[in-house]
Amino acid sequence: MRKRYTLYITKVCNLDCSYCYELDKSSKNLSNSELEKNIDFIFSNASNKDDIEFEFIGGETFLNMDGIKFACNYIETKYSDFRITRYIATTNGTIYSKDIVDFINSKKVFEIGISIDGNKIMHDSCRHFKSTRKGTYSIVAENSKKFLKELKVEPIVTMTVHKLNIGSLFSGIKSLYNLGFNLINIGVNKTDIDDRFVKLFIEHHKQICEYILNQERPLKLFPMMEKQKSISIQTRLKGNDINNSSIVDVYEEATSLDDDRISADLKMYYSMIIQTNKVWTNMGENYERK
Repeated sequence: MRKRYTLYITKVCNLDCSYCYELDKSSKNLSNSELEKNIDFIFSNASNKDDIEFEFIGGETFLNMDGIKFACNYIETKYSDFRITRYIATTNGTIYSKDIVDFINSKKVFEIGISIDGNKIMHDSCRHFKSTRKGTYSIVAENSKKFLKELKVEPIVTMTVHKLNIGSLFSGIKSLYNLGFNLINIGVNKTDIDDRFVKLFIEHHKQICEYILNQERPLKLFPMMEKQKSISIQTRLKGNDINNSSIVDVYEEATSLDDDRISADLKMYYSMIIQTNKVWTNMGENYERK
């Protein structure tokens, strides 16, 4: 079974996004000893029969690049008998360096996900530098082009969709595609989903599909075009109270919306995704899904 474990690397962040879900915004990098304890805790709950993924999150993960390096080395040294299939780092895209690129490229599979909320107007309305309150789109777009060119594993971009920007979904996806991204993940604020949201979500996907069918470069849009139809359920591992410095989430799979572990919000979300999937199936029969 595939399992993804999230590992907080830092609570430090250089942004102040309007919809940020992080409640603990203390300026703190996790120490090496805290990372060791948290990793040990994860593996005490893991099986060496699973395909294990680690996702590094923050804060802004690249503000503690030393912590990421330490964690990878600790995992690979102490837990070499486990199947670590890939690392993932989520970043706001404001930090780039050759050192980051070289380290990521040194791993067999290390993916990064860059957060960009569509076009410049959409993005800068929500994602600001903490120190200046200025929008971050220009620097994120510049850094994204470098990551796209230099990383051996193609980056994925995540656009957060909520009730204030759902009406601009097509424009946002088109902007990210034109920026050079072929892999686009749509992250949905699930508490915003209502009948209006679902209607607009599906309508905009019809526009996206019509647009992309006329382009030469392929696009893979998650989660609508994933071949795997399983449902990801986020649960929290119990018993880890290391200064409350790391909340360890594990993502497991269910195959039916009838699973008791699925919340009402999540059921509505996956129902919307299933409907949208039919749009791509019906309109994109000649589209090569890679």
